[in-house]
Amino acid sequence: MHKFFAKTRFIGKKVIFLPQCHSTNEIAMSLVNNRHASEGLIVMTADQTHGKGQRGNTWQSDAGKNLTYSIVLQPRSLHISHQFRLHQMISLAVHEALSPILPPGLKVKWPNDIYYGDKKIGGILIENTLRGAQIDYAIIGIGINVNQEYFTLDKATSLAKVRQTTFDIDQIAEDILIAMEELYEPLSEPLANLAAKYEQILYRIHETHRYQAEGKIFHGQITGIAPDGKLMIEEKGNVHHFDFKEVSFI
Repeated sequence: MHKFFAKTRFIGKKVIFLPQCHSTNEIAMSLVNNRHASEGLIVMTADQTHGKGQRGNTWQSDAGKNLTYSIVLQPRSLHISHQFRLHQMISLAVHEALSPILPPGLKVKWPNDIYYGDKKIGGILIENTLRGAQIDYAIIGIGINVNQEYFTLDKATSLAKVRQTTFDIDQIAEDILIAMEELYEPLSEPLANLAAKYEQILYRIHETHRYQAEGKIFHGQITGIAPDGKLMIEEKGNVHHFDFKEVSFI
């Protein structure tokens, strides 16, 4: 058992720390499925060997150098049609926690990758279990490149590379949880408020860039996020709505 996070109210009061595991999300989901998880439980590891990312990608992380943990939440008042609020809330929490320790340039790449400039510094993976039309449990997997300095991908970076210093991983973890708690409790606030905050930190919004959809490359501008969480891109006066995996950033 890892130490709990002292400055949070309920998230992180029970932490399962594993020196190594294949995926914290998979461990957390197993605990949920076997009724061994309560809201606020955290599964944390120093060495995640097969971390999962969006689109089925693998999240690569050097042992002991990065933040890799999963949080169990129970947003049972949240209708499944509003599940993108979770993506917005978690992305905003990560942004709020990391912004004070970085120079300007931190953004959220839809739906929930964390970018500094044009390089990925972190990622979020949310997996839900349902009860009817409600979300029963949400498993929030968060990976942040903290002290890793060398990457096989040119598009990756870390807090240490940006700031040229090392960071306390546990402190970063706690700062994110504190911000998450503040945003989690008013999840029932008007969708427009949460969406507006998310769009303020959205990567490439109102800029012309290349995208690919249905095998074709086109130039367009991200104009915002639809209420159902789809990405809206304007191309030649027409606004297209894209779901996960339907569009790629070029």
